[in-house]
Amino acid sequence: MVRVVLPPSVGDLLIETKPETLAMPHFVAYLVEAAITQGVYIGAQSQIMGEQAARQGSLNTNTNKTKKSNLINKDLERHAELIKEFWKLKKGSRGPTAWTLLMNELLKLLKRHGHDVVDQQLQLAINGKWASVSCTRYEQFKPSAKGDPPHDQSKHPAGRVFTARHGFKDEPGNPALQGLV
Repeated sequence: MVRVVLPPSVGDLLIETKPETLAMPHFVAYLVEAAITQGVYIGAQSQIMGEQAARQGSLNTNTNKTKKSNLINKDLERHAELIKEFWKLKKGSRGPTAWTLLMNELLKLLKRHGHDVVDQQLQLAINGKWASVSCTRYEQFKPSAKGDPPHDQSKHPAGRVFTARHGFKDEPGNPALQGLV
């Protein structure tokens, strides 16, 4: 939403010409849209209802700034398309510090885990709209290898079955429950 302060003469003109079927905000929005789509410009200055616009809001007239392009490391060129896609969709900051951090984290992933993991993490980051890709997070939550032994689940005392006849039993009498406690 944009709030605009108009001179009284322009406000009076709007009130006089506004159709009864439209609310004032809708009528003003219609006029502004019509002026923009019909190209009501004089040079680089916008004209609204024949007068110069007082504020250029979103127009950036500072040409002294040069946008430095983000360079992708040679080792990561294989993943350039995914990196660019992630950069477009990512949450959070897109400044030079964020770019450097992303490149460093991707290089760590590449050196420790290889190209497949970098590719996988970038795809997950794009689909999940992550704010960043982190090697430490990957290592914290990485899927275990198939050769790893399963965790030995210790039996909890509350899982023991007590019956009046046998007291506490280590194994339940019901064959469907065998091995669960």
